[in-house]
Amino acid sequence: MTDKKAEVLITRAAANIRKAAVADRKRRAELTSVAEYLESMVYEKELGYGKPMYEDNPAPVGAESAEDIKKMMKPFKVRLTR
Repeated sequence: MTDKKAEVLITRAAANIRKAAVADRKRRAELTSVAEYLESMVYEKELGYGKPMYEDNPAPVGAESAEDIKKMMKPFKVRLTR
């Protein structure tokens, strides 16, 4: 996919999210912020800022064991069960 096609798809997605934000009062702020984030990805490139200050680096796959993941999830499970 070319960069221009990606930009068009991102812009359309942001427009659709903004339409959904108008219809959903409860999640309006969340949806609007997501749409603004998507639009900022396109505008950042258009304005020529170069590389973003903080690049989104993918998490290393398999870096943590299953036991470590269970330990991290334990506090959340307690909160959900109460």
